[in-house]
Amino acid sequence: MRKVKVGIVGASGYTGAELIKILQKHKSVELVFLTSRTLVGEKANKIFPEFPSLKLTFSDTEEVSKNISKEEVDIVFLTLPHEPAIELTHIFYQKGIKVIDLSASYRFKDKLIFENTYKIHHPYPELLQKSVWGLPEFNRTEIKNAQIIGNPGCYPTSISLGLLPLKEIKEKIDLSNITIDSKSGISGKGKKLSEDSLFVEHNENFYAYGLPLHRHTPEIEQFIKLNFNQNVNVLFVPHVIPMDRGIFSTIYIPAENITQNLLDELYHSYYDKEPFVHYIDTIPQTKWVSNTNNCMIHAKYLERNGKIVVFSVIDNLVKGASGQAVQNMNIMFNIEETEGLT
Repeated sequence: MRKVKVGIVGASGYTGAELIKILQKHKSVELVFLTSRTLVGEKANKIFPEFPSLKLTFSDTEEVSKNISKEEVDIVFLTLPHEPAIELTHIFYQKGIKVIDLSASYRFKDKLIFENTYKIHHPYPELLQKSVWGLPEFNRTEIKNAQIIGNPGCYPTSISLGLLPLKEIKEKIDLSNITIDSKSGISGKGKKLSEDSLFVEHNENFYAYGLPLHRHTPEIEQFIKLNFNQNVNVLFVPHVIPMDRGIFSTIYIPAENITQNLLDELYHSYYDKEPFVHYIDTIPQTKWVSNTNNCMIHAKYLERNGKIVVFSVIDNLVKGASGQAVQNMNIMFNIEETEGLT
């Protein structure tokens, strides 16, 4: 069977490195190019000594996008800021090359939501209609036939997986009063040097950010609209904690006529056959999913408060980014969904 030919555009950041690590052990792909704005001509195994067998040299993004053909590459992962990702997705799509975009540029059907959230003009609303939001546990059938995947954000992944099974009891819960509290490791800020990425700013520190409207809030609200057919204004408060990687999301939802047994049965029924989402009988911890594509979830009904509390943990660089992107690729090319992933 011919291997899938894969390229990574913007491969020098954290998500790019994570993609390389996963694809290096993937039995069904051939990594054919890496690009970087700042490392053109550099050997990849010099920049990433942890990958000594990686013989590729970093190429220029503009040159690759201009000259590459669908005979040379089957699918491209974009690990870029939103604005260049918009244009490059359009270029690769026109060439017949499939795209998995890890920015937010193709996560929304409504271009106005994207433009209002990210303050960037989106000139290709027709491609937004063709793109698929790549949460496999929610959109597996659509992903299989997609040409463009908008890979979900890390926070929305942990939160959406925590909420997904509750569709079955949506008449018993009050999503209009949902509150979500999430904590992320420092790698969620990316590799670009800035004052708030310095060690001394994070060590022995813990803070909230992104208020009054964090950029992932509209993506969370879009999922709730799709899954529950309900428009809501989510109260979402993210925090940064001094660890390298991981996300811990706690979701509070008013509910009535609920029992713990009902919740347990609901989540087990939904996730017991999923390869990467695990409903467990205790509150999960981030270290249990670190460096894996797993999501661990526990739901608790607090009768005295009349609320469901859902706990969901992922690795923000794997299930929250690169691992989920590879999971999507596997689905698109009829590869075993777990290939290359742990």
